Amino acid sequence: VSLRMNDHHYHNDFSRVSPLLFNHPELRTNKGHGLFNYARPEVREHYLKLITEVLQRYDLDGIELDWIRTPNNFEEAELDRGREILTAFVRDARRQTQAAALRLGHPVRLAVRVPSTPSFAWGKGFDAVAWAQEGLVDMIIPSDWWSGYNDTPVEVWREQIGPKGKGCLIVPGTASTYSCIPKGPQMDRSLAGMRGFSASMFDRGADGIYLFNHFDAVK
Repeated sequence: VSLRMNDHHYHNDFSRVSPLLFNHPELRTNKGHGLFNYARPEVREHYLKLITEVLQRYDLDGIELDWIRTPNNFEEAELDRGREILTAFVRDARRQTQAAALRLGHPVRLAVRVPSTPSFAWGKGFDAVAWAQEGLVDMIIPSDWWSGYNDTPVEVWREQIGPKGKGCLIVPGTASTYSCIPKGPQMDRSLAGMRGFSASMFDRGADGIYLFNHFDAVK
């Protein structure tokens, strides 16, 4: 089960988004006009309750925390403290998956979808390398915002994670399109392009390929 951790969709539609977002602007970034601010404990409590509910309601194999939707979780000045906050949050989520595994009698794994490179992830407040080294996550899904990043550095993730996180899978994400250069050739619902991307990622050591937004007809 995938949970979007701060989704921007429908954020002006009262019928589709938690009332918490509309009724408490003090919990949002950008002076109450942005998305949820994870520096606020009320926000973290809200999302941890969602994680707990899903784990209690379903007999599942794992849960994904999709931080790509949407990775603006802190004010710019809070990012350094934000990394520690999110690491503690992922640690709490891990405890919930472990409790679910004991109850269900089988492993319940934890995956995270984060920006494509370790440095980009770090810059947005995600210390995903540390999460893997601490054994908090079973899978890292390096992804860009929409198109798919054709140069995902799987080997850099492996090198930075090192032997401490050797059990963590690296599964690069791609969507229905990607562009090698700005406004350049795109892999748009192209099987040949997807095969090329997959072959490149596997050659660089990927454990799998994550497909996102593949809902259009194939050309």
